[in-house]
Parts: sequence; structure tokens; C-alpha cells
Amino acid sequence: MPQPIDFLDVPYSSDARPCAEFAGHVYVAGGAKRGPVESSDYGLWKTDGTAAGTTPVKVFLTGVDDPDPILDCISTGSDVVFVHGPSVYRTDGTEAGTQPVGNASAIPDEQVFDVGLVGTDVYVTSGVTKPNRLWVLRGTTFTEVAYVFTNEILPPFADVGGSAAFIVKAGSSLRVWSSDGTAAGTQQLLITGQDVTDVRAGG
Repeated sequence: MPQPIDFLDVPYSSDARPCAEFAGHVYVAGGAKRGPVESSDYGLWKTDGTAAGTTPVKVFLTGVDDPDPILDCISTGSDVVFVHGPSVYRTDGTEAGTQPVGNASAIPDEQVFDVGLVGTDVYVTSGVTKPNRLWVLRGTTFTEVAYVFTNEILPPFADVGGSAAFIVKAGSSLRVWSSDGTAAGTQQLLITGQDVTDVRAGG
């Protein structure tokens, strides 16, 4: 039986974490160091569960810490979408097939935080210091559907009847929101206390 890859070996990393599965590979976000050489490759990796099948998909920095690590990635079924700094990328698993999505200035904030898939829509959060804007990515077009000011949009995004349900943290309260991918169809549903920490689709 194949043994699981230990990312403390080749390559190894103290902060690598799996974030998506696509085309027989697990995608791993984070820094990685090749063998005993203290040279770090920070970016997105993929592995098929073997050392030989563990390769970088996109390396952003080598030898120094990346100030903008990959915070999140998801599989859409046809590719992998991930975020790095202020940009959103799509990849088919090859370096040549890894490209930023849309215009670089489509999202004006300094940082993109989270991505989620609901149906065929990719939901993206952004903000200067925390995620307070919600966008929908369809193809290569970003559409802003919500701005929650000083509040914070928390993942994950649950598919509820084709709409995305998510939580907005507002001070000491947690508010359940829903979005159909349009600004008009994005609204607050419920205000509750600190005991609600997640939303998921029911069976």
C-alpha cells in the first residue's frame, strides 16, 4: 500500500497544508524546502502520494519567506482556484496553466483571503486588513456582491438551495447571510450569539 507523503521529507515544510483535491492529486499550500538545502520554495504544490509525484505548481518566492502566503484554494472540478496576495489564480496543475484571473485591479483591496465554491460560482473575500468584501467570480469576471464595512466575512460557504450561506462577524454577534451571486440577492438572514460558528448544507 502507498505510504503518505511526509512534507518534513522531500520536499518538506513546517507550514504546508492540503487545501484541494484535483485530477488525482492533493494540492498543498505553503512553503516547502527541498532536501537538506535551506532554500525555501513558497507557493502551491501537488502530490500523488509519492515523493516522485510531488512537484511545485507555482513558486512565488525562493529562499526567503513569502509575505503573502497562499491562504486558500479550492477545486472547481475542472481546475484549482487559489489566492495569493491581492490576486486570484486558476491552475490546471501545470506552471504554464497557472494564471491570474481577470484584470489585476479587479479587486482593489490589498489582500484576498478566502475562496469557496457554490454550484459553479466561486466566492471570494477581500479586504485591507480583514475580509469585509464579497465577490463572485464567473469565468474571468469579478462582481462585488457585499461590503460589510467594519465587520468580517467568515468561511466556509455552504450551498443551500443554490445560494451561498455564510457568517458575518459583527462585534459580539454572528450573523447568517445568504447570496445568490448578485448584490440584490445578498442579504442578512439571522442575528445570533457567539455559539454559531459554522454554516453547512443539510441533508
